[in-house]
Amino acid sequence: KSNLYSIRINGSTNVDEIKKVVKDAIDCHKIIRMKYTPKASVNCELNKITGEIIINRIGAEESLRTISNIDLGINRSNKEDIERYGYDDSCIIAHYLKRDAQRTIKFDRINELEILNI
Repeated sequence: KSNLYSIRINGSTNVDEIKKVVKDAIDCHKIIRMKYTPKASVNCELNKITGEIIINRIGAEESLRTISNIDLGINRSNKEDIERYGYDDSCIIAHYLKRDAQRTIKFDRINELEILNI
């Protein structure tokens, strides 16, 4: 029986180790499955009666994401992309399979990571 993944690391691994594993996956054109916590969002509303600004913080929930066609953010960066999208060495750009769309993924928000053998 073969394993579904070749490497599995958990949230106790530091960001530098996660970067190393992801770079190896990129070099081997592998698919990654990860537990990821996106940035929490903040919504502001104006109470029309009192004029008070109401701030609603929506906590981010961890999700399971499977990505392919992965590249380091720094490889896609030019000055315009860095300013507009924040592409640099702290993130990767990948195809998120569930949404069939490109996503930017920050290394420090990856909680668990598997390099899949598919």
